[in-house]
Amino acid sequence: ATVGKGRAWVANVNYGDESSASAVAMNDRILFTPPGKYDTFPSTYWLDIGAADGDEFIRLAYYSEKLFAFKKQVLHIIDISGQNEAAWKIGQSIDGMGVSHHGAVIEFEDGCAWVNSSGCYMYAGEGLKLLSNNIGTTAWQSFVTDATKCLIGYIPVERQIIVLGNRDTDGTVYIYDRNSEAWTKGTSSYFNITNMYTKDNLLYMQHVASTTATT
Repeated sequence: ATVGKGRAWVANVNYGDESSASAVAMNDRILFTPPGKYDTFPSTYWLDIGAADGDEFIRLAYYSEKLFAFKKQVLHIIDISGQNEAAWKIGQSIDGMGVSHHGAVIEFEDGCAWVNSSGCYMYAGEGLKLLSNNIGTTAWQSFVTDATKCLIGYIPVERQIIVLGNRDTDGTVYIYDRNSEAWTKGTSSYFNITNMYTKDNLLYMQHVASTTATT
């Protein structure tokens, strides 16, 4: 789910309304609210993107009047600058830029970034960019051996993107500094991380067997 252009957007949900006997799984449909009504999803407010491709939506993100709709295999970038769905259109559909789980995408103040077995990508003011290009394909594939376990986070005050190759074990971590446009490789002592999130300009990592977060 995400919020953008005065609406809430969700995908891959079980949906039911007053006329439904039970909720129906809609794994390839995006639902959205009327402007300013963030908890109301009318049954006619939806988008089907690649409904016959056998894939499902994993995560949505928003930046600069664009909706980033991530499936497992493909990323759809939807131009929602128009006032309603009749004016919206798919700007790009890019194979190989999908993600395996929700924690592989991060939104920040001026863009979004995501990670998969092919690399780390960012879409910001300069458009789409492969950040991990100077790490190299072989090194990256050794770092992310299982795309279902990599995580990405963001530290706003430092303008840094942090990537864990495997959330279940301690090991290698890469940090990308947006100011210097350079990567730093280090070692993480954290493991069994369920997710990372940003609050009050700090990055938090949530542990599986813990009720507290680590900053």
